[in-house]
Amino acid sequence: MKSKAKTYTRNDVNVYKDSGSWGQFEQYCHKEPCTVKLINIKAGKELSLQYHENRSEFWKIISGDPILVIGDMIIEGQKDDEFFIPTLTEHQIITQGKPATILEIAYGVFEEADTERSIKESTSV
Repeated sequence: MKSKAKTYTRNDVNVYKDSGSWGQFEQYCHKEPCTVKLINIKAGKELSLQYHENRSEFWKIISGDPILVIGDMIIEGQKDDEFFIPTLTEHQIITQGKPATILEIAYGVFEEADTERSIKESTSV
């Protein structure tokens, strides 16, 4: 069976995709420094508005329909939406009536000390 592997750029992230009779996979980083997190945000909560000097981030919404602030854009997110947040770009995740889970892949040097918060974390939307 011939491989259907290909590499393409999606939201400024190089993605390697391959498939077979069993299904398919997408690979978002390979042999590069990155940190992978699943972020779970409770309903009616939000993360602080923040930016990073030493890393960019890729987000994929796994569940929920959060509001995303990326730079000067406010986006109503849905399951499977994907976003790239460049270095030095302010960003925030806000949940509404239900919780959300976000897959985050940080590219570059990952240290929480690199997080510059623009406003305090809030407890409600």
